[in-house]
Amino acid sequence: MIDNVTGIRCEVMDEKTLYEAMLKLYDNEELRKTMGQRGYDYVLRSFTKKQVTDAWYEYYMNLK
Repeated sequence: MIDNVTGIRCEVMDEKTLYEAMLKLYDNEELRKTMGQRGYDYVLRSFTKKQVTDAWYEYYMNLK
């Protein structure tokens, strides 16, 4: 997640920042759509099937 590009970062265990982020997105349809599209595009560019498969394979091969 890229803060304020593909989503809104919230403080951990802080209901207030989560509420504020949710309210901001609830009140702004264009922002929701824009962040959603940017998030979708980011995932397609950054996480190919091969990259994900290779990462999981490496992880499992390094378990001891």
